Amino acid sequence: MKKIDERVFYDGKFTKIIEDLSSSKNLLKRFFYKFSITQTRNRTFNKLIKNSTNSLVLDLGCGGGRGIIKKKGKVIGVDISFTSLKNTNKLYEHSVLANIKNLPFKDNAFDVVASFDVLGHIQHNDKDQVLKEIRRVLKYNGKTIHFIETESNSELFKFAKRYPELYNKYFIEQDGHFGLESPSEVVKRFEKLFKILAFNGLYFNIWPPEEYVKRFDNKYKQKSVLAKILVIFGKIAKLNNVVYGICCFYLSLLQIFEPKKFNNSSLIYVYATKETIK
Repeated sequence: MKKIDERVFYDGKFTKIIEDLSSSKNLLKRFFYKFSITQTRNRTFNKLIKNSTNSLVLDLGCGGGRGIIKKKGKVIGVDISFTSLKNTNKLYEHSVLANIKNLPFKDNAFDVVASFDVLGHIQHNDKDQVLKEIRRVLKYNGKTIHFIETESNSELFKFAKRYPELYNKYFIEQDGHFGLESPSEVVKRFEKLFKILAFNGLYFNIWPPEEYVKRFDNKYKQKSVLAKILVIFGKIAKLNNVVYGICCFYLSLLQIFEPKKFNNSSLIYVYATKETIK
């Protein structure tokens, strides 16, 4: 298991405020982003967690914060990165510099505990401790929802894993995905501490085109024509919303032929509530 100084590694890595583009005044942008993985997450979150001015919401590993979470009540963001929290303060009522393995909150404090793309960063030997902390600070009638990166069996990941050195460098170490598990393993881990209300893979979604540049604009391009095309599309798509939309549309077509199997999903959600451990 790779040893890292988490405060140093993550500081400044995830700082952007993630907008909720479902209500953007730019109709073209709104339509095109509908294909994106960001909006797929947002729609699922919005469907399961209702707006409430009375709710106290905890955003774990919040980065710069998310517009979709802000609609759900009074939000406290927690992150290990001080740089990220400078932006969080512009969006949320409060932000706290802390490691989510040891949350500085009292028991049964929150109506909702949420995370977006965080638990895949938690190393395996720390995962149960993090889930225990989530359970501790969640009210007995509260809800917890998590969007979790996984060790996928999809065709894209199978291709990436053909080259272990590149996969480790650009899929694992680049962003700190040191705790990836299969979707089934994630669900089993949650079942130990929570009553699961719903879970599923987020299918037929795509990364933002710039993510393909981030993962494949390297030696991967020498291994596959498709990787090279994805990088070219990603670079062009950064420049124009129309091109971005066309790129998203064609990338989504590629996934129509992907078998819709739970363990093929590179991103899942788990929606749960607290129950007494027997």
